[in-house]
Amino acid sequence: RTDSEPHSTDKSLMLSSTFGMSRIVYAIADDGLIFQSLSKINSRTRTPIRATVISGIFTGIVAVVFNTDQLVDMTSLGTLMAYTMVAICVLILRYEDPEMESIEEYSTRNFGSGTLNKVLNTPVTSPVPNEMTSTIVKASALLAVILALGIGSMIAFFSDLLTTEPAVMIVATLLAILFVAVVVVIGRQPQSKATLSFKVHPVPFLPIICIFFNVTDAQTQPQNMDAVQRLACDRPGYLLHLRDLAQQAEARPMRKEGRGKEKRKKYKTANQ
Repeated sequence: RTDSEPHSTDKSLMLSSTFGMSRIVYAIADDGLIFQSLSKINSRTRTPIRATVISGIFTGIVAVVFNTDQLVDMTSLGTLMAYTMVAICVLILRYEDPEMESIEEYSTRNFGSGTLNKVLNTPVTSPVPNEMTSTIVKASALLAVILALGIGSMIAFFSDLLTTEPAVMIVATLLAILFVAVVVVIGRQPQSKATLSFKVHPVPFLPIICIFFNVTDAQTQPQNMDAVQRLACDRPGYLLHLRDLAQQAEARPMRKEGRGKEKRKKYKTANQ
């Protein structure tokens, strides 16, 4: 292989990411998480022109500021973040039902249970998901991402000290123990019994493994970015995605059948 081949492949990867980004921006805007104007579909071309133009301008600015190697590393970080968000969504949705018992009803029914019993669902305080168990899973998923970021940062920035510095070893061990404890807490919560055409198995272990390796790999993989650049690229991305998940969860009761009819009407109007 020649030296020009990897650069050609890298540029093709970035170009394909640019095409996909406009549709991602459109979908996020359509969900109400960013400006609604970016979800407008052109009546003639039937494409999200505004999202495409904004994505192209942003890509051009980034291409001027960074070199090719750094852009490839940033693309890899973005891909890992996307896979991580999929794993988090699988984890959260598996522990939710369309109709769930409220936290107040759950607390009244289990008035004598201690906090630890409720967190670990032992003895079984609820055989089906409710708002309390769903909240525990969401908080645990957030904590799992934070702990994975911490473990990945230890591996990426303090790998030389892990075997020589006792304090670093202790911190890394505590992070690993807390991560395992989070997995145990999630595993103790009741899963949805809804019948689906496809389900990921085994949950929560497979999504948790994906989250751990994606997040830690995002800290150790980039070779052309220093520590400050990695911190600036991936930390805000994870926090913004987690904030979007929280906003979607709060707005979920509003996005039901009425929203679906509204979307179908909009698509039908755009395609006429």
